[in-house]
Amino acid sequence: PIVSVSDPYDFNMQLLNGRIAQYNDPIANDKNIAFYDRGIPDVLAYMNLFKQTYDNTFVEACTKHPYNQIFLLPPWKEIYTSDEQRYESFDEAQQIHHHLLEMYSKFGYNCIEVPFGNVKERSTFILQHVI
Repeated sequence: PIVSVSDPYDFNMQLLNGRIAQYNDPIANDKNIAFYDRGIPDVLAYMNLFKQTYDNTFVEACTKHPYNQIFLLPPWKEIYTSDEQRYESFDEAQQIHHHLLEMYSKFGYNCIEVPFGNVKERSTFILQHVI
């Protein structure tokens, strides 16, 4: 099951601030290309999934910190496992993916879905879209 927290708003605000700090990281901004595992709209996607309300602070964070491209890797049933970092069941992962796609689309992103394949195939696919 998905892990719960005692104060969801505070937890999500901390996540939001962490994502903003990552976005503003001068080391990443000094590079031609930077990849982020999670983006700012992820926070809102999870809040929507859990039916949590958020104020304009969260929305403004998404609009003030745009990304050039969004790549989504859909859950892959054949290799999916739950572990200490990934608490969600496969069905929950599918729900999360749906909310991520919905949230990024809401902010005007054309999400690029990365096809299943080995690491080389997937990284090649991504690099072909950014280079």
